[in-house]
Amino acid sequence: METYYLTQETEHPQSIEVGKYYALVNQDSCYRVLVTIINEDHCQVYLIDVGDVDNIETNLLRVLLPKFYVAASQAVPCFLDGLHNYDFPMTNPMISEAFYEMILAKSFVGVLSNRDPIHMTLYDTESSDDVNMNLALKQLIDESFVCPTLCEEGTLEEILVTTVDGNGQVFIQIPSWTLSCLNEKITLISNGYYVVTYLNDPSEVSSEKIYFWSNGPTRVKVLEVQLDGELVVDFIDTGGQKTVHLSELYEVELLNDLLTQIPPQAVPVLLHDVNDGTLKAYQVQKFLDMVNSNSVSPTIGKVVSFLDGIPQIEIFVRNEASNLLVSVNSNLSLSESMSCRASQMSIDKLDKCSTVSASTFSHVDGTFLKCSVAPKIGDELDIYVTGIANPLNFTITPVSHLKYLNQLGEDMIIFYSSTSTKEVHRPRVGEYVAAQSDGCWFRVEITKKLDSDFYSGKYLDHGHMDVFPLKAIRVLPEKFKKLPFLAFRAQLHGIRPVSKDWDVEDCLAVKAMIHNKKLFSLVRDIIYDDDGKKLSLEIIDTSTNDDIYVARQLVMENRALSTLR
Repeated sequence: METYYLTQETEHPQSIEVGKYYALVNQDSCYRVLVTIINEDHCQVYLIDVGDVDNIETNLLRVLLPKFYVAASQAVPCFLDGLHNYDFPMTNPMISEAFYEMILAKSFVGVLSNRDPIHMTLYDTESSDDVNMNLALKQLIDESFVCPTLCEEGTLEEILVTTVDGNGQVFIQIPSWTLSCLNEKITLISNGYYVVTYLNDPSEVSSEKIYFWSNGPTRVKVLEVQLDGELVVDFIDTGGQKTVHLSELYEVELLNDLLTQIPPQAVPVLLHDVNDGTLKAYQVQKFLDMVNSNSVSPTIGKVVSFLDGIPQIEIFVRNEASNLLVSVNSNLSLSESMSCRASQMSIDKLDKCSTVSASTFSHVDGTFLKCSVAPKIGDELDIYVTGIANPLNFTITPVSHLKYLNQLGEDMIIFYSSTSTKEVHRPRVGEYVAAQSDGCWFRVEITKKLDSDFYSGKYLDHGHMDVFPLKAIRVLPEKFKKLPFLAFRAQLHGIRPVSKDWDVEDCLAVKAMIHNKKLFSLVRDIIYDDDGKKLSLEIIDTSTNDDIYVARQLVMENRALSTLR
């Protein structure tokens, strides 16, 4: 073929068709190929004598003469014996590269174990001891399966929240090649690709084996065999333990060898700044609603510290309505602090630090929810930062307003505890409603309908976003619309991002400095944008001996640039 095609001009085919054979002619080589896909001036071909697939320009194809059809295809597909279920190394670049280096373009002795389809074991006989290449390749893949870990404090990881157990312990998975391989096999099991064997004899149950729980399916290990076929099992990939019946478990014998090599994928974590790191019973559903509220953007976990080897993390989700990164931990802790049961601030103490008098509200007509009368440029305010997206987008509540908020909360609890107010209300987007969270009621603006049972909304008196089930939403009567909502939009005065936008690390840094804290501020400017007024504040943390000017600190840490001259 090379003598013919490389020494003279040869005929181009009049047309290219899928399923037809051609000669692929390069500058210094030629191959017999089968066209499998055509895409305008390119096509995908199978090199029938090499066994490779390539994408080429169609102008490289030539008419294949009849005399070059005589010899059969020289590439023979075969399986490496014992590796039939290890069909995913090519999805890992490092493994595929090592795989190629070990066997590509090398000579081996092949021992045939099956003819249809062909299965064989390759032996490298170059050294004094023959090397079973099948076992070497299997070992390479087995050693590439890794245990999921959260390593360093301050790191950000994409995570998947899988379980909250009966003790409020949260378990996560960390996306990885190992997890993808496991999920690929689980999908094949679900689709009936593998034969499964259900358990029926408790005496044959082994604590060393890995089984599947049929309601997943998900991998489990048996911890204890009880009476009447009840088993206590550990969900090694999703977390938690549970008592199930023997009849709910099965094994996949064909995958036993592979499954024992894939480490458990469940990672227990503690939630930073939330109780003792675990969830209270009434917080579980709220937590799950939040982490499952966005099916498009990944959930992010930030490692804050470690406690007895268990990572303490802060979890962030992107709110679909506002596209802002929301801290799940902060929402839980803020809801706790907003709760009348867990209020940490007494009205007497609030009165002492007030800088805006009750007369602030005296001239508001109260016909419908109006924003509180905004402070003026030059005003001094003690503030509480209730929600933050980035240094130029956060929400504050003047400390002086909190006593009105506490009274409103008490009144709403009494009102919505009556039997006459228990009718669920299906709201419209943009409507102001009452919504229940952690046993208390709040004024909320509905921002988006997520599905038939869940809505995204903004706390009008606190500023942050949340997800609310339909069953927690009620009509907001006129008497609860008279008090202006008590949250103000704000930004740090005199700074801008270093690049086009704030990165996650910058947002987390400023959040650590000001979120859920009582701070002193000066109103330096009032900004008007599409969403209305926004206070431009100089914020000072006076809780330490040396006052910290927040904006200046961000500039010093190279997290922001100053716009002041």
